Amino acid sequence: MAIVILGVLGAFALPGLIDTGSQARVAQVNSTAGAVATAVSIAASKCVVTAGCNVRNWSLPMRGPDRKIGTMFNGYPTGQSRLPSYFGIRDWVDVKGVSIHEINTSITQFRVDTAPDPMNCMVIYHEVVNFGEQPSVTKLTSGC
Repeated sequence: MAIVILGVLGAFALPGLIDTGSQARVAQVNSTAGAVATAVSIAASKCVVTAGCNVRNWSLPMRGPDRKIGTMFNGYPTGQSRLPSYFGIRDWVDVKGVSIHEINTSITQFRVDTAPDPMNCMVIYHEVVNFGEQPSVTKLTSGC
């Protein structure tokens, strides 16, 4: 009888344990998206208080993280880091558990590479295109 009870309890508990990895990866995506959004806000705020930064196109050089010097595009980090000239989002954010892939000059992906489908378990940063807009931070969790 005790074995039957343990079997029934195991049948209900096992699916919850199996799903834990997926939930952890979704949480990683959510926390990475929060870190990227916060980094964007910090970079933009620093730009606003720096003379010649919050301008159309390329800003004047400014001091950023780790005392590095770089410029921003339309008041925000670019999608690709090109220091010593241009600050990319990767220069402003420090995240663990993801790998950073600069796809082109305007897009950076923060992938959870331990996911079954890393291309659908990530955060995508897309730099601002037009002055006065904000960059986009998109979460993909279907592959987590």
